[in-house]
Amino acid sequence: MVGMSKPKPKRDRKPDPNSKRSKGVDRHTKPRLVFHLDTELLEALERHISKSRIDLKVSAVLRLAVRQYLESVGEWPPAAPNK
Repeated sequence: MVGMSKPKPKRDRKPDPNSKRSKGVDRHTKPRLVFHLDTELLEALERHISKSRIDLKVSAVLRLAVRQYLESVGEWPPAAPNK
């Protein structure tokens, strides 16, 4: 028959009653930003982290770098809202 679509296949697995979705918890409490680095920049970052005396995480280094950049251009800390 023309125009008839196939029914969607059913999920094989049962919903997890302990999942955030099942419990009604917001899964997006920490905003995410995903981006790609140039190969050379990523390699330099990895070299820096590997030479560190403390156990650094890439995300911690990037958060610090963004915070320092925003401070240097006067955008951090955010201004208190006027009441």
